[in-house]
Amino acid sequence: MPTPVGVRIANFDAPYDVHGRTAVEVRRSINTAGVKVLGASYAGELTWLINYRYNTNATGLGSCAVRNLQVDIETRTALPRWVDVDSVDTTLRAQWGAFITALRAHEEGHRRIALEAAAAVRRRLEDLRVNDCSQYGREADDAFKQIIRTFNARDVEYDAATRHGATQGAIWPPMVVRTAPPPG
Repeated sequence: MPTPVGVRIANFDAPYDVHGRTAVEVRRSINTAGVKVLGASYAGELTWLINYRYNTNATGLGSCAVRNLQVDIETRTALPRWVDVDSVDTTLRAQWGAFITALRAHEEGHRRIALEAAAAVRRRLEDLRVNDCSQYGREADDAFKQIIRTFNARDVEYDAATRHGATQGAIWPPMVVRTAPPPG
């Protein structure tokens, strides 16, 4: 999703190192070094923070106009960086590449939600009409908090729907499909 008009975005990567020579060792390292949320360990996370600032101007017509509205969003993405990946066999390396690609795609879904939230904040604050400029800040804060609650809930729903990216292929260690031997 392109950055919405009137929104400035700053994206930061915050990789963390994981170690191991097998898929299970790497999973243990992810569990130790990875993202912790409410006691659970996750391989990746995208967090976002939205801020806004503005000036107001009394129009003299019994209303207040907002001007110089700026909405800023900062995202921070934590993904594992497998330090020992070059020392493992090509199959496991390829599986890691597929996992990271899927995990990155999942986190991009969170970024889209964040950008939609920033755009919603921008639109709502631009459209906010008050008679007295002293009311604008309070009204803007209330609208902002409601939008953030709505989009935080969307983040939670997205994780539930994708099982934190599992339905998108972000599963480590990779699933091994076993087939039964042919009847004998």
